[in-house]
Amino acid sequence: MVCCSNRIPEAALMARSYLPSKVPEIITIWRNDLNKVSKKAAESLADPEEYPNLFEDWQVALDIESKISEKRYLLEVLYTSYLIDYCS
Repeated sequence: MVCCSNRIPEAALMARSYLPSKVPEIITIWRNDLNKVSKKAAESLADPEEYPNLFEDWQVALDIESKISEKRYLLEVLYTSYLIDYCS
């Protein structure tokens, strides 16, 4: 939603906190957009896939996101099963 409103820097910051796996994709969008204004500024944006040493605990963030996604999926399956079994 933030990307759709052309607030790409904010989207990158939010993704860093809540969906780290999306950061490289958003950085690419941000670079392309920023390249129209300043090529040097666009080149200065660091992608965690290219420079993981610049992103403290990057792999930890990705692992946590993955575990949360797995749990969210299991909760959705359980909830759907509950609705089918008890609300029919």
